[in-house]
Amino acid sequence: MSILHVSGPNNAGPGERQEMLERGRSFLIGAGVAPNQIVRLDVPGKGGGEEGDGPLRTDLEPLIPMLQSGSLFGDKQGVMLVEAQNLNAAETQLLGELLAGADRESVAVSVVAFGSLAASLSKLIKAIGEVVTVRKMWERQAGEWLGNEVRVRGLVVEGDASDALLQRFGTDTAALGQALDQLQEHRGKITKAIVLDRFRSRPDDPLVHYTDAI
Repeated sequence: MSILHVSGPNNAGPGERQEMLERGRSFLIGAGVAPNQIVRLDVPGKGGGEEGDGPLRTDLEPLIPMLQSGSLFGDKQGVMLVEAQNLNAAETQLLGELLAGADRESVAVSVVAFGSLAASLSKLIKAIGEVVTVRKMWERQAGEWLGNEVRVRGLVVEGDASDALLQRFGTDTAALGQALDQLQEHRGKITKAIVLDRFRSRPDDPLVHYTDAI
């Protein structure tokens, strides 16, 4: 079957998380799944979620019909399982059995884990599918990402304006991308003054982390 394990750091920030989710979604579309046939299931935190009638918590029970029979309308079904590092032992075992027996013509799966996936499940996916790793991004890598995005978008950004963007958003490529979307509305050269005027707080300031947690 078409299956991908997207592996990332357990301390993934917004940028890494967005990249991991995009990798998982792009894989499913590349496997022939229409966007409207992708179903995202988020694994509850350990100790969270409602107990189901079987080994799966209720949030994950749709996995069984999707992996056993695919779409009722004959379209290829896509399943994106997110936060897979939170699977408990019984769920891990059942998911492994479902993946091993699934019909590759009717279903494709991407398993996104922010941290270590259970060893047995990781080994199974590696044997029958693919694995990609998204590593923690550092400031220098964010600068390279920003420079590439500026070129792709055809923007004219002064060097100190790029530095100001990195000061404001750090390694959060998701927020950097949104900032560039806004800056595309500006015609002409983008200066440091424009960046500082439009974006006044850095998203990794403690106060922003606190409000995000709430």
